Amino acid sequence: MSSLVVSDLAASCVEYVQRSLGVELDYTSDTLPLLDHYLLQAARQAQQRPEALELIAQVAAAYFGETLSRRFDCWWSLPDCSVTTGLLRFRQVYLEISPYALVVAALGLPVPEDTPEVGFHVDPDDIEFLDAHLAALPPVPEEEFLRLSTRYDVLETIAEQLKARAVARNLGEVTFEDPDYEE
Repeated sequence: MSSLVVSDLAASCVEYVQRSLGVELDYTSDTLPLLDHYLLQAARQAQQRPEALELIAQVAAAYFGETLSRRFDCWWSLPDCSVTTGLLRFRQVYLEISPYALVVAALGLPVPEDTPEVGFHVDPDDIEFLDAHLAALPPVPEEEFLRLSTRYDVLETIAEQLKARAVARNLGEVTFEDPDYEE
């Protein structure tokens, strides 16, 4: 799957939301609450057409990933040529996520075994630092935390904290590429 196919899937998400809600998504974080609303509707309607949820999860993951890539310096890693196993990798901080796994969680579905973990992958040395920072934030109910708009906010906080920590350690100019994530 090339980035062109990811772009096509994301464009399909824009089209689906436009038809369903009458609002056009524009690849900004401001439209993620609209996508969250669409996903809640889709999950409710899944009882009538459960086979549609897989396609909805894929197009929403592509849209979410493309929204992130327009805000952050990150790229898709698609080892199996599929958005379901694809990861977004960040260049300015060591951070990778699975947009598909986050969408599946937002839909309340079990994450398939071949899907990367739902969490945000960071350097093990940064986990305690991030845990302390995130613990200081106000708690949110789990159903709200699973929404893509909330995940975006958490992701933004994580990226900002990792960058600030790198700058404080005189590592602010370090960048990451695919080989760094493969180690």
